[in-house]
Amino acid sequence: MSRPLRLCLIAVAVIVMLAIADTAGWWWLTARLASEATAWQQDRIAAGYRVTAGEPARAGWPFHAELRIPNVAVATGTPGAANAVAWQGGQARLIYVPWRPSEVAIDLDGPQSVQLGNAPPVTLALDTLDLAVPLNQSGQAGGFVATMRRLQFAVPAGTIAVDSVWLKVGPQDLRVALSALTLPGRAMPLGLTIGSLDLHASSTVPLPDAREPAAAATAWRNAGGQIVVNQFALGWGPLDLHGTAMFTLDQGLQPSGNGTLRMTGFTEAVDALARTGAITRNDARVAGTLLSLMSHSSGDGVPQADLPFAFRDGLLSAGAIPLMKLPRLALP
Repeated sequence: MSRPLRLCLIAVAVIVMLAIADTAGWWWLTARLASEATAWQQDRIAAGYRVTAGEPARAGWPFHAELRIPNVAVATGTPGAANAVAWQGGQARLIYVPWRPSEVAIDLDGPQSVQLGNAPPVTLALDTLDLAVPLNQSGQAGGFVATMRRLQFAVPAGTIAVDSVWLKVGPQDLRVALSALTLPGRAMPLGLTIGSLDLHASSTVPLPDAREPAAAATAWRNAGGQIVVNQFALGWGPLDLHGTAMFTLDQGLQPSGNGTLRMTGFTEAVDALARTGAITRNDARVAGTLLSLMSHSSGDGVPQADLPFAFRDGLLSAGAIPLMKLPRLALP
């Protein structure tokens, strides 16, 4: 046998062995995805959720392992009750890429709808919805990261649209970033579009199952639970807010806590609120005077006010000045 022919046969054998190894790995990974999906569904059902899905199909060979699950739906609570939540999706695609071994990506295709209580279902229209599920060292999921672009959904007042949403949910941690949130209606005092909203909050103790909100809130409070808002930032028209806060629940399961807001653009914002009738001229003068007295010049010369606030016994106060009675939080 000539040397070129022998080298050709060796190359063919290597390619065949690689193809067999790749196929075997793909088959094992898709089987693992199917097993994890089934285990998750059974765990949710055992916890009282209603989970339905179609027959999964394997895909993605030869470059990645993919499991396609049609007609996924998840619901909790008694249908029609105030604490009921139902989500109906199209097709869920679970994707595992070997060169990203620490996460499983989840793509949701088709229309999505959410129903809260006995309200009509809300259909979500969006360009993309991508989820990534980080895996810990034992291969278990530890929360998720979601990215949505050009999200729209209808509410009684009209349509809410968001250019982009980034959401990270962990066992005790929440981060949200929105850009270009457009509100329904014809006019708002500070404009119909909120330019940006950023929130980073964490719980000092793990959050319990929320299918029974009042019982879950009581257990969380009794365990010493506190919500720490490490960052809150809002850009809306002329107003720019940055803040931090800490709160818990009192014996009546009402929010109780305090924080600080750093504000710029407050003069223009107060003027806009008064001009559109959102607050009275007298209230605008009082608010403007108070904020001016508390303001100082920032590094770039822009007036900036640091406003301490507290909410306790159903009352929101700025410093020692009561501002408004908060609506009571009703937990079913």
